[in-house]
Amino acid sequence: MEEMVKSNFLISIIMCFCVTSVFLQASIDPSIVLYLPFEEQSGKVAEDLSQFGHKAEFRKKTAWAAAGKHGGCIELGIENWLEVKDHDSLDLTNKMTIMFWSKLMTATGDVQSGIEKEPAWQVGEYNLLPEYTGGILLQANDLPEECDDEAIGGPVTIDKKWHHCVGTFDGKEIKIYGDGKLRKELPCKGAVD
Repeated sequence: MEEMVKSNFLISIIMCFCVTSVFLQASIDPSIVLYLPFEEQSGKVAEDLSQFGHKAEFRKKTAWAAAGKHGGCIELGIENWLEVKDHDSLDLTNKMTIMFWSKLMTATGDVQSGIEKEPAWQVGEYNLLPEYTGGILLQANDLPEECDDEAIGGPVTIDKKWHHCVGTFDGKEIKIYGDGKLRKELPCKGAVD
């Protein structure tokens, strides 16, 4: 039972708001608003390599782990997270690409968010989840009802293996990619407020 409570999922968040995520791009591509490679492996803050220099602060029992898909990562358990202070650069409206690597160990019965702006389901909220009813989900509260949380696709990710999760939105369509393959396309005209 204790093992279930401590069930971990490792997530190596490489959050970039461009189609490709290359270490060098983080320092030169002005469209990237947050890039956390998790290479520090010490302290209680993960440093952002984008031009904005955000700080992702550890909350509760979030911990460093060296066994990431590509270098370092963080280990999260139930109700642990990183928090980045609100900033205008994170107010994405009509275009976004969010991506990360995740390794989900067990189903918790709870929603397992990877990257979320704002607390759940309020104005300005967007969220890329590595697992939501059997697939990867990109959702946003402000999008039209027919596409605000319906773009679910991809492989089952609760299998103790690394999965690359990507969600894109261009103001007209949401696309979900899992492990490099297009898994879902959903027409969606709108914007996040």
